[in-house]
Amino acid sequence: MMIVPCIVLAAVGAMAVKATPFDEQNEQAIEDYLNSGHLLYEVGAPTMSYKDFRSRLMDPKLDSEQDNNSLRKAPARLMAQDDDNDTLDIPESFDARKKWPECQSIKLVRNQGNCGSCWAVSAASVMSDRLCIASGGKIQTILSSTDIISCCNECPALPCNGVGLHDAFLPWKYMKSNGICSGGPYGGENVCKPYVFYPCVSPKEIDQYGPCNYNETSPKPMCEKRCKRGYGKSYKDDKVYGDYRKIDEFDNMAIQKEIMDNGPVQSTIVMYDKFREFQGRGIYHHKQDFLNMKGYHAVKIIGWGVEEREAKDKKFKVKYWLISNSWGSDWGEGGFFRIVREMVSNGCEIERHVYAGYPILQ
Repeated sequence: MMIVPCIVLAAVGAMAVKATPFDEQNEQAIEDYLNSGHLLYEVGAPTMSYKDFRSRLMDPKLDSEQDNNSLRKAPARLMAQDDDNDTLDIPESFDARKKWPECQSIKLVRNQGNCGSCWAVSAASVMSDRLCIASGGKIQTILSSTDIISCCNECPALPCNGVGLHDAFLPWKYMKSNGICSGGPYGGENVCKPYVFYPCVSPKEIDQYGPCNYNETSPKPMCEKRCKRGYGKSYKDDKVYGDYRKIDEFDNMAIQKEIMDNGPVQSTIVMYDKFREFQGRGIYHHKQDFLNMKGYHAVKIIGWGVEEREAKDKKFKVKYWLISNSWGSDWGEGGFFRIVREMVSNGCEIERHVYAGYPILQ
């Protein structure tokens, strides 16, 4: 099955935080395990060719050379802040699907198809979850990534080619100033603007819709300021507005508290070629190798947890983030996957660029 990663490039400075003796001993045990040639995740035949993989990444040229070079600066320490009182409030595991079971959008796995639109898809997904949560489950609206892709004037003219990381805030800025209408999957009914690109990645999807006729060079769809025919609301009345903020870089505890209090957040991961072999099962990780990075993929963080492992009679715990991907439910663990958390040698940097949205209830 071919998968469509969505990539952006850039970065900023690092932050040092204090680690406990247990953290250091546990992380050393993980490092010893990995250095012995083991992996924490399941690998298999690449899900796509390298050519297809590269053709579906967001263009590294979207960011400056200075931005790209700054990625090579690894954080001195990447751990939760050392405030004992705050630490006691953070559970060992958390899953937004379980805390807010009434919000169906959290369980929904989107499918971005053969388009590098994760920057818009993940933002709309996060805001949909938070809209439901803020309304106490009364508003189950799935917000439209198509509205962002087609009508955001500051967003890229080639939306399937992605955005630079310095522009990752643009979907949130659009929501704040213009609002987002309802959406849903390709062909969705009773919504204003369903997803514009049809799924054409898996053999099943190709049989249903045919081969992909769009790619990273496809132009922005026309911005139509009206809803799908037969929908019962006007485009203007269907809009949802809100505010947003970027969470401090590498502040794991702030990310956790934000998710616990208000729902999932948007983040990005550094993409390497090895991700093609990742089957979505286990806990993904990759050493820091920024000279060979392929870009970023925007995702939704819905929780975290800890998994115990054992090697050579030595037990250790692996902390992870729980991620909702946008490659359809056939990929990974039902469309979800896990990635290591609070591990300084992990080159995926998921804690670096995290955004949270705050819907305004009408």
